[in-house]
Amino acid sequence: MSVVTVNYIKNNIVSSDLELIKKIIPKKYNMCKDYKSDVAKNLTLLGNVLIYNNLTKNENDIRYSKLKKPYIENGDYFNISHSGEYVVFVKSKEKIGIDIETINKKHLDIIDYAFAEEEREYIENGKDELSVEERLTKFWTIKEALFKASGSDKYYEPKQIVVSNDRVNSFLDEKYYINTGKFENYFISVASKIEYDGIELIEDNINR
Repeated sequence: MSVVTVNYIKNNIVSSDLELIKKIIPKKYNMCKDYKSDVAKNLTLLGNVLIYNNLTKNENDIRYSKLKKPYIENGDYFNISHSGEYVVFVKSKEKIGIDIETINKKHLDIIDYAFAEEEREYIENGKDELSVEERLTKFWTIKEALFKASGSDKYYEPKQIVVSNDRVNSFLDEKYYINTGKFENYFISVASKIEYDGIELIEDNINR
């Protein structure tokens, strides 16, 4: 069985961690040091730590698209997402995208704005073990993962990315395989050009 590896790291940075991060990714550290939000700064730094741990030990290899998406020229495809306490990272030889979101009843407020009628039918009346807010979070993460996997620099309204509960979904005339799963109070979805049979979560850390 072939599974896609999702590395995750928890946002519980202390001052000694920041000193280590400053040593391994000094350029990104200096870019983030003036962030007004410590949470935003830490999540950004941890995303780059995951790149450092799993792709390249040279932060100069990292480039950024028009939408500020990181990539490495002539390297593996990879993607990062964060929500709440966690940052997640995934890589592949072909296009791939990942999204993590907390499961929260407050998200039900966006159902009319973000979901087409056929999506709402599953979210509101799906015959599975998930709650309504879990199904909504699942579909939202699939939308995000699909968009991120596509690499598109164009903005799309959420309703323009219509997803289903099928194993395969399409976006911009391309087919992607979908893997989703619950992790604590989060939903994680991965959209990939390569077919995987599931997700394997591996905890990462700054000191690796």
